[in-house]
Amino acid sequence: MYQFTVLLAMICLYGFNIQQVTNTSGSLSIISIDTTQTPLVMYGAQIFKDKKCQRCHRLDEDGKKRLKSLDGLGGKFPDIWLYGFLQDPETFIPKTRMPSFESLFKKEIDKNRFDKILLQSSDNISAEQLDLAWQKLQLEVNEIRSNLQKDLPQGTDVLSSEGLALMAFLQKIPSSKK
Repeated sequence: MYQFTVLLAMICLYGFNIQQVTNTSGSLSIISIDTTQTPLVMYGAQIFKDKKCQRCHRLDEDGKKRLKSLDGLGGKFPDIWLYGFLQDPETFIPKTRMPSFESLFKKEIDKNRFDKILLQSSDNISAEQLDLAWQKLQLEVNEIRSNLQKDLPQGTDVLSSEGLALMAFLQKIPSSKK
């Protein structure tokens, strides 16, 4: 149990990084999951894709005016703003065409769905690694929930929801400008 706790602490401190060495035709190769994305951000990226957000948004500045760029969105707004905006965009931007994603904040994050997302990234993930990633995701969710509950009216319950995963993804969209 002690080794498990130490391993979980290391993952939390140093980020999500699964690497496995495999023997391919006599040579070693490393298969890895994108370490720039945390488990919650990966889940949120899948929500972004599933909700077809790319129909109206792009993640970088590519000059196309018909799509709203989210380039550099990460960290631009506090979580509480995104929490409110995603549930009721028109309150924040009158006459916006963006739909409400309130339903995402009522839908719990699903471990089976999460496992599928990770397994799509790499088929060489053990059950133990899936469980560690799930625990890391839970820590991330709890941190966001705790921060939101400080800013919301007392007694407001914030679920471990797919909406929080989408928020985590949006908060990590970097600027393409260097």
